[in-house]
Amino acid sequence: VIAVLNQFKHFKTVIGDVDLHFVHMAGSDSSKKIPILLLNGFPSTIWEFHKTIPKLVAAGYTVVVPSLPCHGFTSPPKVPGVSPAVIACVYHKLMLKLGYSKYMIHGCDWGSLIGNIQTFLFPDHVAGFQLTLNIANYFNLRALATVIVGSIFPSLVYKTKKEQAHFHPVSKFGARLYENMAYFHIQSVIPDTFGYGMLDSPVGLLGWHGATYALVSADHGSTLEGKTPSYKDILEKGMDKFGLENIASQVFIFWCMKNAQAAMRIYYEFYNHDMDLFTAIQHPDVPVGVTTFANEVNHITEFITRGTFHNLKMFVTHDDGGHFAHIDETDLAVEDIKKFAEVIL
Repeated sequence: VIAVLNQFKHFKTVIGDVDLHFVHMAGSDSSKKIPILLLNGFPSTIWEFHKTIPKLVAAGYTVVVPSLPCHGFTSPPKVPGVSPAVIACVYHKLMLKLGYSKYMIHGCDWGSLIGNIQTFLFPDHVAGFQLTLNIANYFNLRALATVIVGSIFPSLVYKTKKEQAHFHPVSKFGARLYENMAYFHIQSVIPDTFGYGMLDSPVGLLGWHGATYALVSADHGSTLEGKTPSYKDILEKGMDKFGLENIASQVFIFWCMKNAQAAMRIYYEFYNHDMDLFTAIQHPDVPVGVTTFANEVNHITEFITRGTFHNLKMFVTHDDGGHFAHIDETDLAVEDIKKFAEVIL
């Protein structure tokens, strides 16, 4: 882990209440290409991008990769209330501090949500926003009508059998979301109570984080094919896909930095401070690109996506890859970033 991360140039700076760590690598053709801000989420660190960074730099792009507060090398904030909206402002100030008044954002997991807020707050500075976790707003009539009609006449709403497998029947779609969101509820309500076990036990930390990596990387089985894999089968498939080395590397960083408990607070801060902002966000002008990998936690149709991202320039779905696609499908993830960067120039 240390040898790999030491390939990159690391920096720290204080912005507001955040003692921020970030990687900053200049591309060889940076004068002609937009700088890219890469944003990770939970439970992840900059390790998620350890294969992506050199590929983008080799292609001429300048990349900035901040460590999400409490995730890796950014220290836990000393004050409460550092929600995704606050982090979005911190990241924007970082880019201005580095001299980038115009930049592109690529987000995964919480990085998708933080990038979404950052694009909404600073549209004159964000040249384009690309995300792998589609967080288009479901709380509107457009989305509701799609779900209702699709539950009765799926062929009218969903373009392919693959889309139908994700969304129809609605009960199966809802059940999968419910199964995958247990950790979200716990960490939104009692993050500190639950986190003590991970500070005290490396096995507890490995169990909680490792299961998360595996569950969101595995193919849970298509509802069209009638597959109902067991929880054990899903975990084993996910661990094979994500890789034990990557699980160990991510957990190693969290354990060494002793911030696994604090990392969970982003859920609590979002739930208590940013929900109203999140449901109100619209993007009428900024170009947006959405890439959805096959085993991603959340799938949203292009029609619903356009209800939030009005200037949708790219909508791509892949037949492989999961929530942490920069680890299990690095080349596909990098190529989509490069394609979107060319589209917005």
